[in-house]
Amino acid sequence: MIKKMTLSLVMSLSVMLGVTHAQAPEKDSAMLNFLLGELAVQRNDLESATGYLEKITKNQKIPYVLRQQFNLAYGQADYVKALSYLDQILVDEPDNIEVLLFEAIMYARLNSHDKAANVMNKIAGLYKKEANDNGFHFLYRELKNQIEPKAFLDIYQKIAKANNYSAEVTPLLASLLVDNGHYSEAIQYLNEVIVKDQENAVNYSLLMYAYSLLNEPAKGLEILKKAAEKSTKADIKIEYLQALINEFYFKEALAYGDQLVKKYPEDARIYGHLALLNFALRNNEIAKENVDKVIQLKGDYVNVIFRLADFARTTGRFGELYDMLPNINVIDVQVVRLIAEADMALRKKSYATFLAIFDELRTKFPDRTEYLYNQQLDMLEKSYDYQLLLPYAEILDVVTNYELFIYTYYKSVAYQEMKQYDKMQELMLTWIQKNPEDALALNGYGYVMLEIAKDAKERAYAMEYLKKAVKLAPDEPAILDSVGWGYFQEKNYVEARKYLWPAFNRLKQPDVIAHYIALLIEEKNIKEAKSLFDRLKVVYPDHAETIALKKRYQGILK
Repeated sequence: MIKKMTLSLVMSLSVMLGVTHAQAPEKDSAMLNFLLGELAVQRNDLESATGYLEKITKNQKIPYVLRQQFNLAYGQADYVKALSYLDQILVDEPDNIEVLLFEAIMYARLNSHDKAANVMNKIAGLYKKEANDNGFHFLYRELKNQIEPKAFLDIYQKIAKANNYSAEVTPLLASLLVDNGHYSEAIQYLNEVIVKDQENAVNYSLLMYAYSLLNEPAKGLEILKKAAEKSTKADIKIEYLQALINEFYFKEALAYGDQLVKKYPEDARIYGHLALLNFALRNNEIAKENVDKVIQLKGDYVNVIFRLADFARTTGRFGELYDMLPNINVIDVQVVRLIAEADMALRKKSYATFLAIFDELRTKFPDRTEYLYNQQLDMLEKSYDYQLLLPYAEILDVVTNYELFIYTYYKSVAYQEMKQYDKMQELMLTWIQKNPEDALALNGYGYVMLEIAKDAKERAYAMEYLKKAVKLAPDEPAILDSVGWGYFQEKNYVEARKYLWPAFNRLKQPDVIAHYIALLIEEKNIKEAKSLFDRLKVVYPDHAETIALKKRYQGILK
């Protein structure tokens, strides 16, 4: 039986193909070949489909059929043939952006980077004219994941050069340079473009990020501070505020935010930052006032609430959000409020209520099931309820067909904390055997084994996995932290710094910060260690890493 969709396509193409309803199709008619081609596609008989469609376009260039031929060639990675069909389509549709995007992809995959750059340059101009938007940014969004990273960088360098490194295209080139690890070169381009466009906050944000990856965040922060002082616009000042938060200067950020809000009392973004800062510093009533102000000014309050939720989850303070959040009919806000209520129930060991709330959430919002399970697992881990963590991790592992390492990790943590080390190792190693190049899995197993190691031999065993992980993902901060911590435990502080320092600059999480403080103490950088610890205990006073650090160095950290 022929699908209705196929028949409707045939009927809509009948005039184009020159076939009337009254005529029976001849043996080699366009209609018959088209129908047979469509059926061959449905049977996945691509060779036959290609043959039938070629008979149609041999004498007449029908756009729809050419597109079908392109799809077949593209699907078989025959990029030369695919390009030939696109060229025929472009004869009648020279400004078709969708077709041109595919043409750029084809040239890139055929290593014709100059041609790809020319096509992409044309697309940028067409899109800017059509949408009155930055066409280069459109290219970046549409093609970044379609073209191999190094090739995309090379093509974008050609585009930037063709446009005299304009302020529109250069920041995107810098972003690609950062993605490919060329931090110094990215900074050079950004500094040059900032001279041309001194009021663009995005450029400063990217510059700050590049300096952090280069392990020189202080330089970036100083540049951004001077720009904020000089600028008359709120955007750059707010970017500096965000940089202070990112670099873990919460008290300084709060003081700066309080100054900004006096100057820009109608800017919802500032109140959003103040909501997070006041909540982090346990000024919950003021944080609530800030959230209310964001809503009043019609700012992006959903984003603000999710930032609060992320911080609350890290600090184990989710329950405190319940009274802070508005009871409004917005799904995302309702979800966070109910999760906060569930967290309060868990803290009181009201397990029935905790489970009932999440069951209600999954019933009301089935499209968020996986997200809700993830939150539930995270709460159970942080509350040390490993007997409940284990079955819920197993449920989600089954639901996702055992395709995500995170649930194997949660189960392993439960087994580890219940001191069932054999089961923990069996789980982890089974996953690694199936996925030998999963860097996060190697890191997870190596770090767990490092934590339970009793002697140098066991630590060396853990380090084997961590070193393999960092080789596979050399820029992943969590992995850098694990490897650095392994060297720290070996008392090899020189090697430890090579990993803990960049991890700290890229990931301001409590465990990473605590590991770096420990390194500073062992290096006798006591003043810097104390200063950083003061910032840690203000923001994360009850975190396990903070408590452990204070206990380990109680004679130094008071």
